[in-house]
Amino acid sequence: MIIPTAQNGARAEDSDAEGDDGVGSDDDGDGLVDTGNSVELNPGREMFDERLTAYIQTMRDFCDGLEYQRKFQDSRFLNTLERQGAGFFRLAENCLSRERRTNSTCSAAPTTWEQSTANAMFYHSRPVPSDRDT
Repeated sequence: MIIPTAQNGARAEDSDAEGDDGVGSDDDGDGLVDTGNSVELNPGREMFDERLTAYIQTMRDFCDGLEYQRKFQDSRFLNTLERQGAGFFRLAENCLSRERRTNSTCSAAPTTWEQSTANAMFYHSRPVPSDRDT
């Protein structure tokens, strides 16, 4: 992320308040401060990526297992899945509903504080399929 710096009248102590690591300074004189979005300068980003990757892999593995369960037609398992996974399924349905409405040309875009999908507020909608490959 790039943040504009003060051009004239900046105090000397403000010039490199972050230290000598180059983050937060305007070393190249373009009037912009490099806030350092790289993984090396933002270890929280690496942790986020690792956690999200682990969740995605768990869900993919579990979905493969769900496909396998189909042949057994065990309603006890389906009842357990619905009962124990209700919160997750609600979140998934709300996120996908919000995404469909965001990408729809026929319906109004969802509002930020819409009660029915408030838990999906921070979910960023994927672009419509025709825009994904551009």
